Amino acid sequence: MRSFILFCVSFVSFLHTTWGLNCIQNPAMMNSTNPFVELWNLCMADPFETNIWSSIGFQLQQWFSTDTYPLYIVTILFFMPFTFWRNSNDSDYVSRGNSIRLHLLFLLMRIGLVMSTIPWLWAAVREARPCLCYDAVSNKYIIPNQDSQWGMPSGQVAMSTLIGLHLAQFVSVPAGLVFTVGMIPVGLPTADHSLGQIIVGFVFGIIVHVYSTRTPLLLRFFDMIAALIAGLVCFFVVKDQNKYDDFSFSTTFLEGIAWQLYTMIILAVIFDTEFIRLILKKSFVAVHIVDFLYYQPVQDPDNSIKLFSSSKGLSTSQGPSSSEGPYLQFPSEFKWLTFYTIILLIILCGLRIMTPYLDGALALNL
Repeated sequence: MRSFILFCVSFVSFLHTTWGLNCIQNPAMMNSTNPFVELWNLCMADPFETNIWSSIGFQLQQWFSTDTYPLYIVTILFFMPFTFWRNSNDSDYVSRGNSIRLHLLFLLMRIGLVMSTIPWLWAAVREARPCLCYDAVSNKYIIPNQDSQWGMPSGQVAMSTLIGLHLAQFVSVPAGLVFTVGMIPVGLPTADHSLGQIIVGFVFGIIVHVYSTRTPLLLRFFDMIAALIAGLVCFFVVKDQNKYDDFSFSTTFLEGIAWQLYTMIILAVIFDTEFIRLILKKSFVAVHIVDFLYYQPVQDPDNSIKLFSSSKGLSTSQGPSSSEGPYLQFPSEFKWLTFYTIILLIILCGLRIMTPYLDGALALNL
Protein backbone atom coordinates (compact mmCIF):
# COMPACT_ATOMS: atom_id res chain seq x y z
CA MET A 1 0.00 0.00 0.00
CA ARG A 2 2.84 2.38 0.87
CA SER A 3 4.50 1.79 -2.51
CA PHE A 4 1.20 2.27 -4.36
CA ILE A 5 0.54 5.61 -2.66
CA LEU A 6 4.08 6.79 -3.45
CA PHE A 7 3.56 5.83 -7.08
CA CYS A 8 0.24 7.77 -7.22
CA VAL A 9 1.87 10.85 -5.71
CA SER A 10 4.75 10.74 -8.21
CA PHE A 11 2.46 10.11 -11.19
CA VAL A 12 0.09 12.97 -10.35
CA SER A 13 3.03 15.34 -9.87
CA PHE A 14 4.37 14.31 -13.29
CA LEU A 15 1.00 14.99 -14.96
CA HIS A 16 0.76 18.43 -13.35
CA THR A 17 4.06 19.60 -14.78
CA THR A 18 3.46 18.06 -18.22
CA TRP A 19 -0.11 18.99 -19.10
CA GLY A 20 -3.14 20.59 -17.45
CA LEU A 21 -2.88 23.73 -15.33
CA ASN A 22 0.92 23.46 -15.15
CA CYS A 23 0.97 23.32 -11.37
CA ILE A 24 3.58 21.92 -9.05
CA GLN A 25 3.43 20.74 -5.47
CA ASN A 26 3.76 23.55 -2.95
CA PRO A 27 6.99 22.74 -1.05
CA ALA A 28 5.42 24.03 2.16
CA MET A 29 2.93 21.14 1.96
CA MET A 30 5.46 18.32 1.46
CA ASN A 31 7.31 18.25 4.74
CA SER A 32 6.67 14.63 5.60
CA THR A 33 8.05 11.29 4.52
CA ASN A 34 4.80 9.55 5.40
CA PRO A 35 3.02 8.63 2.14
CA PHE A 36 -0.41 9.00 3.71
CA VAL A 37 0.41 12.54 4.83
CA GLU A 38 1.74 13.27 1.34
CA LEU A 39 -1.53 12.06 -0.19
CA TRP A 40 -3.42 14.18 2.36
CA ASN A 41 -1.50 17.29 1.24
CA LEU A 42 -1.04 16.41 -2.44
CA CYS A 43 -1.71 18.95 -5.18
CA MET A 44 -4.47 17.40 -7.31
CA ALA A 45 -4.91 20.14 -9.90
CA ASP A 46 -6.44 19.18 -13.25
CA PRO A 47 -3.68 17.14 -14.99
CA PHE A 48 -5.31 16.93 -18.44
CA GLU A 49 -4.41 19.16 -21.37
CA THR A 50 -8.07 19.86 -22.13
CA ASN A 51 -8.54 21.36 -18.63
CA ILE A 52 -12.07 19.95 -18.64
CA TRP A 53 -12.21 19.18 -14.93
CA SER A 54 -10.79 22.51 -13.85
CA SER A 55 -13.17 24.31 -16.23
CA ILE A 56 -16.14 22.52 -14.68
CA GLY A 57 -14.82 23.34 -11.23
CA PHE A 58 -14.34 27.03 -12.03
CA GLN A 59 -17.87 27.26 -13.44
CA LEU A 60 -19.36 25.61 -10.36
CA GLN A 61 -17.42 28.00 -8.15
CA GLN A 62 -18.85 30.94 -10.08
CA TRP A 63 -22.42 29.80 -9.50
CA PHE A 64 -22.09 28.25 -6.05
CA SER A 65 -19.85 30.22 -3.70
CA THR A 66 -19.93 32.16 -0.45
CA ASP A 67 -20.75 35.27 -2.50
CA THR A 68 -23.68 33.80 -4.46
CA TYR A 69 -25.48 31.65 -1.86
CA PRO A 70 -26.75 34.64 0.20
CA LEU A 71 -27.84 36.46 -2.95
CA TYR A 72 -29.96 33.51 -4.05
CA ILE A 73 -31.70 33.39 -0.67
CA VAL A 74 -32.42 37.14 -0.58
CA THR A 75 -33.81 36.99 -4.12
CA ILE A 76 -36.21 34.21 -3.13
CA LEU A 77 -37.30 36.17 -0.04
CA PHE A 78 -38.13 39.15 -2.25
CA PHE A 79 -40.20 37.23 -4.78
CA MET A 80 -42.03 34.79 -2.50
CA PRO A 81 -44.79 37.25 -1.43
CA PHE A 82 -45.62 37.90 -5.10
CA THR A 83 -45.85 34.26 -6.13
CA PHE A 84 -46.25 31.74 -3.34
CA TRP A 85 -49.52 32.79 -1.70
CA ARG A 86 -50.80 35.51 -4.00
CA ASN A 87 -54.07 33.71 -4.78
CA SER A 88 -54.54 31.61 -1.67
CA ASN A 89 -56.33 32.17 1.61
CA ASP A 90 -55.76 28.65 2.89
CA SER A 91 -54.09 28.78 6.31
CA ASP A 92 -52.15 25.55 5.79
CA TYR A 93 -50.82 26.75 2.46
CA VAL A 94 -49.80 30.09 3.95
CA SER A 95 -48.18 28.39 6.93
CA ARG A 96 -45.99 26.39 4.55
CA GLY A 97 -44.99 29.63 2.85
CA ASN A 98 -44.01 31.20 6.14
CA SER A 99 -42.16 28.03 7.10
CA ILE A 100 -40.11 28.31 3.92
CA ARG A 101 -39.24 31.91 4.76
CA LEU A 102 -38.01 30.89 8.21
CA HIS A 103 -35.98 28.07 6.63
CA LEU A 104 -34.35 30.56 4.26
CA LEU A 105 -33.54 33.01 7.04
CA PHE A 106 -32.16 30.24 9.25
CA LEU A 107 -30.00 28.96 6.40
CA LEU A 108 -28.79 32.49 5.64
CA MET A 109 -27.86 32.95 9.29
CA ARG A 110 -25.77 29.76 9.26
CA ILE A 111 -24.11 30.74 5.98
CA GLY A 112 -23.10 34.00 7.63
CA LEU A 113 -21.73 32.03 10.59
CA VAL A 114 -19.52 29.92 8.31
CA MET A 115 -18.38 33.04 6.43
CA SER A 116 -17.38 34.69 9.71
CA THR A 117 -15.59 31.59 11.01
CA ILE A 118 -13.57 30.14 8.13
CA PRO A 119 -11.25 33.18 7.57
CA TRP A 120 -9.98 33.30 11.14
CA LEU A 121 -9.59 29.50 11.14
CA TRP A 122 -7.34 29.97 8.09
CA ALA A 123 -5.30 32.48 10.07
CA ALA A 124 -5.20 30.29 13.19
CA VAL A 125 -4.15 27.06 11.41
CA ARG A 126 -2.03 28.73 8.69
CA GLU A 127 -1.80 25.67 6.46
CA ALA A 128 -0.72 26.62 2.94
CA ARG A 129 -2.66 25.68 -0.19
CA PRO A 130 -1.28 22.59 -1.94
CA CYS A 131 -0.42 23.94 -5.40
CA LEU A 132 1.80 26.49 -7.06
CA CYS A 133 0.64 27.21 -10.63
CA TYR A 134 2.54 28.94 -13.41
CA ASP A 135 1.57 32.56 -14.02
CA ALA A 136 2.57 33.87 -17.45
CA VAL A 137 2.35 37.52 -16.35
CA SER A 138 4.84 37.24 -13.51
CA ASN A 139 6.67 34.31 -15.15
CA LYS A 140 6.74 32.33 -11.92
CA TYR A 141 4.76 29.81 -9.92
CA ILE A 142 2.22 31.34 -7.55
CA ILE A 143 -0.67 30.25 -5.32
CA PRO A 144 -3.65 30.40 -7.72
CA ASN A 145 -6.33 31.21 -5.15
CA GLN A 146 -6.73 34.93 -4.57
CA ASP A 147 -8.71 34.69 -1.31
CA SER A 148 -5.90 33.64 0.99
CA GLN A 149 -2.55 31.88 0.89
CA TRP A 150 -3.97 29.54 3.55
CA GLY A 151 -6.69 26.99 2.94
CA MET A 152 -7.38 24.83 6.01
CA PRO A 153 -10.27 24.11 6.20
CA SER A 154 -11.98 24.49 2.82
CA GLY A 155 -14.65 27.16 3.17
CA GLN A 156 -16.28 26.15 -0.12
CA VAL A 157 -16.74 22.56 1.05
CA ALA A 158 -17.92 23.59 4.52
CA MET A 159 -20.55 25.90 3.00
CA SER A 160 -21.70 23.34 0.41
CA THR A 161 -21.92 20.61 3.05
CA LEU A 162 -24.00 22.84 5.31
CA ILE A 163 -26.45 23.69 2.51
CA GLY A 164 -26.55 20.13 1.20
CA LEU A 165 -27.36 18.70 4.63
CA HIS A 166 -30.06 21.33 5.11
CA LEU A 167 -31.62 20.29 1.80
CA ALA A 168 -31.31 16.61 2.69
CA GLN A 169 -32.91 16.98 6.11
CA PHE A 170 -35.68 19.47 5.37
CA VAL A 171 -36.33 19.36 1.60
CA SER A 172 -35.16 16.29 -0.32
CA VAL A 173 -32.59 13.68 0.65
CA PRO A 174 -31.53 12.90 -2.96
CA ALA A 175 -31.19 16.61 -3.84
CA GLY A 176 -29.15 17.30 -0.72
CA LEU A 177 -26.83 14.35 -1.24
CA VAL A 178 -26.30 15.11 -4.94
CA PHE A 179 -25.49 18.73 -4.14
CA THR A 180 -23.09 17.84 -1.34
CA VAL A 181 -21.27 15.06 -3.19
CA GLY A 182 -21.10 17.14 -6.37
CA MET A 183 -19.56 20.17 -4.66
CA ILE A 184 -17.08 18.43 -2.34
CA PRO A 185 -14.32 17.68 -4.92
CA VAL A 186 -14.58 21.00 -6.81
CA GLY A 187 -11.54 22.51 -5.08
CA LEU A 188 -9.22 19.68 -6.14
CA PRO A 189 -8.99 20.20 -9.94
CA THR A 190 -8.99 24.00 -9.53
CA ALA A 191 -5.84 23.76 -7.34
CA ASP A 192 -7.55 25.51 -4.43
CA HIS A 193 -7.41 22.81 -1.78
CA SER A 194 -5.78 19.55 -0.83
CA LEU A 195 -7.66 16.37 -0.01
CA GLY A 196 -7.05 16.97 3.70
CA GLN A 197 -8.41 20.52 3.58
CA ILE A 198 -11.54 19.29 1.80
CA ILE A 199 -12.14 16.48 4.31
CA VAL A 200 -11.75 18.85 7.26
CA GLY A 201 -14.09 21.36 5.56
CA PHE A 202 -16.64 18.57 5.09
CA VAL A 203 -16.43 17.57 8.76
CA PHE A 204 -16.68 21.22 9.81
CA GLY A 205 -19.84 21.65 7.73
CA ILE A 206 -21.40 18.59 9.40
CA ILE A 207 -20.54 19.90 12.86
CA VAL A 208 -22.06 23.33 12.16
CA HIS A 209 -25.22 21.75 10.74
CA VAL A 210 -25.77 19.34 13.62
CA TYR A 211 -24.98 21.96 16.26
CA SER A 212 -27.10 24.75 14.79
CA THR A 213 -30.18 22.60 14.09
CA ARG A 214 -30.27 20.98 17.52
CA THR A 215 -29.64 23.92 19.82
CA PRO A 216 -32.10 26.73 20.64
CA LEU A 217 -32.42 29.39 17.95
CA LEU A 218 -31.57 32.00 20.57
CA LEU A 219 -27.98 30.74 20.56
CA ARG A 220 -27.49 31.97 16.98
CA PHE A 221 -27.06 35.48 18.37
CA PHE A 222 -24.37 34.30 20.77
CA ASP A 223 -22.72 32.32 17.94
CA MET A 224 -22.35 35.58 16.03
CA ILE A 225 -20.86 37.37 19.05
CA ALA A 226 -18.44 34.49 19.68
CA ALA A 227 -17.35 34.45 16.02
CA LEU A 228 -16.84 38.23 16.08
CA ILE A 229 -14.70 38.19 19.23
CA ALA A 230 -12.70 35.11 18.20
CA GLY A 231 -12.07 36.54 14.73
CA LEU A 232 -10.86 39.92 15.95
CA VAL A 233 -8.56 38.37 18.57
CA CYS A 234 -7.20 35.81 16.11
CA PHE A 235 -6.50 38.31 13.34
CA PHE A 236 -4.66 40.75 15.58
CA VAL A 237 -2.61 38.05 17.31
CA VAL A 238 -1.68 36.17 14.13
CA LYS A 239 -0.91 39.39 12.25
CA ASP A 240 1.56 40.27 15.00
CA GLN A 241 3.38 37.00 14.28
CA ASN A 242 3.10 37.25 10.48
CA LYS A 243 3.66 40.94 9.75
CA TYR A 244 4.40 40.47 6.05
CA ASP A 245 1.45 38.22 5.21
CA ASP A 246 -1.62 39.65 3.51
CA PHE A 247 -4.72 39.56 5.71
CA SER A 248 -7.12 41.33 3.36
CA PHE A 249 -9.15 38.10 3.19
CA SER A 250 -10.60 39.20 6.56
CA THR A 251 -13.20 41.01 4.42
CA THR A 252 -15.11 37.72 4.22
CA PHE A 253 -15.14 37.57 8.03
CA LEU A 254 -16.77 41.01 8.26
CA GLU A 255 -19.23 40.15 5.49
CA GLY A 256 -20.33 37.08 7.46
CA ILE A 257 -21.05 39.25 10.51
CA ALA A 258 -23.01 41.68 8.31
CA TRP A 259 -25.13 38.87 6.87
CA GLN A 260 -25.97 37.55 10.33
CA LEU A 261 -27.05 40.99 11.54
CA TYR A 262 -29.14 41.42 8.41
CA THR A 263 -30.86 38.07 9.00
CA MET A 264 -31.80 39.02 12.57
CA ILE A 265 -33.27 42.32 11.40
CA ILE A 266 -35.27 40.70 8.59
CA LEU A 267 -36.55 38.07 11.02
CA ALA A 268 -38.02 40.91 13.10
CA VAL A 269 -39.45 42.54 9.96
CA ILE A 270 -41.22 39.44 8.64
CA PHE A 271 -42.42 37.89 11.91
CA ASP A 272 -43.95 39.57 14.91
CA THR A 273 -42.53 39.61 18.41
CA GLU A 274 -44.82 37.01 19.91
CA PHE A 275 -44.06 34.47 17.22
CA ILE A 276 -40.30 35.07 17.54
CA ARG A 277 -40.54 34.50 21.28
CA LEU A 278 -42.46 31.31 20.55
CA ILE A 279 -39.66 29.77 18.47
CA LEU A 280 -36.47 31.21 20.00
CA LYS A 281 -36.35 28.65 22.79
CA LYS A 282 -36.81 25.80 20.33
CA SER A 283 -34.19 24.10 18.22
CA PHE A 284 -34.83 24.37 14.51
CA VAL A 285 -35.73 20.69 14.18
CA ALA A 286 -38.41 21.26 16.85
CA VAL A 287 -40.13 24.02 14.85
CA HIS A 288 -43.07 22.41 13.02
CA ILE A 289 -45.57 23.58 10.46
CA VAL A 290 -48.28 23.90 13.13
CA ASP A 291 -46.29 26.69 14.77
CA PHE A 292 -47.00 28.82 11.70
CA LEU A 293 -50.77 28.53 12.15
CA TYR A 294 -50.20 31.53 14.39
CA TYR A 295 -50.74 33.43 11.14
CA GLN A 296 -53.60 33.50 8.67
CA PRO A 297 -54.33 34.96 5.24
CA VAL A 298 -55.92 38.39 5.02
CA GLN A 299 -58.30 39.70 2.37
CA ASP A 300 -57.39 42.95 0.68
CA PRO A 301 -59.92 45.69 1.65
CA ASP A 302 -60.80 46.23 -2.02
CA ASN A 303 -61.28 42.48 -2.57
CA SER A 304 -59.03 42.83 -5.60
CA ILE A 305 -56.16 40.68 -4.38
CA LYS A 306 -55.46 38.18 -1.67
CA LEU A 307 -52.11 38.39 0.11
CA PHE A 308 -50.59 36.68 3.05
CA SER A 309 -50.02 38.95 6.01
CA SER A 310 -47.36 38.34 8.61
CA SER A 311 -48.56 41.50 10.28
CA LYS A 312 -47.34 42.29 13.75
CA GLY A 313 -50.22 41.56 16.07
CA LEU A 314 -52.24 39.55 13.55
CA SER A 315 -53.64 36.47 15.28
CA THR A 316 -55.80 33.41 14.94
CA SER A 317 -57.50 31.32 17.58
CA GLN A 318 -54.14 29.60 18.08
CA GLY A 319 -52.16 32.76 18.71
CA PRO A 320 -52.30 35.82 20.96
CA SER A 321 -55.19 38.16 20.44
CA SER A 322 -54.68 41.56 18.84
CA SER A 323 -56.40 44.76 19.81
CA GLU A 324 -55.65 46.20 16.38
CA GLY A 325 -57.40 43.45 14.45
CA PRO A 326 -56.29 41.95 11.12
CA TYR A 327 -54.80 44.31 8.59
CA LEU A 328 -52.66 44.08 5.48
CA GLN A 329 -49.02 44.30 6.49
CA PHE A 330 -47.30 43.21 3.28
CA PRO A 331 -46.60 46.69 1.76
CA SER A 332 -44.88 47.82 4.97
CA GLU A 333 -42.99 44.54 5.26
CA PHE A 334 -41.73 44.75 1.67
CA LYS A 335 -40.71 48.37 2.18
CA TRP A 336 -38.55 47.56 5.19
CA LEU A 337 -37.12 44.44 3.52
CA THR A 338 -36.05 46.62 0.61
CA PHE A 339 -34.66 49.31 2.89
CA TYR A 340 -32.49 46.97 4.99
CA THR A 341 -31.32 45.10 1.90
CA ILE A 342 -30.11 48.37 0.36
CA ILE A 343 -28.30 49.21 3.61
CA LEU A 344 -26.65 45.78 3.56
CA LEU A 345 -25.63 46.28 -0.07
CA ILE A 346 -23.97 49.58 0.81
CA ILE A 347 -22.12 47.94 3.72
CA LEU A 348 -20.92 45.02 1.57
CA CYS A 349 -19.75 47.38 -1.17
CA GLY A 350 -17.92 49.44 1.44
CA LEU A 351 -16.19 46.34 2.77
CA ARG A 352 -15.08 45.35 -0.73
CA ILE A 353 -13.68 48.84 -1.29
CA MET A 354 -11.85 48.62 2.03
CA THR A 355 -10.36 45.19 1.22
CA PRO A 356 -6.92 46.50 0.12
CA TYR A 357 -6.67 48.54 3.32
CA LEU A 358 -7.71 45.92 5.88
CA ASP A 359 -4.23 44.39 6.06
CA GLY A 360 -2.75 47.78 6.82
CA ALA A 361 -5.46 48.50 9.38
CA LEU A 362 -4.54 45.33 11.27
CA ALA A 363 -0.86 46.25 11.14
CA LEU A 364 -1.53 49.73 12.59
CA ASN A 365 -2.94 48.20 15.74
CA LEU A 366 0.14 46.14 16.53
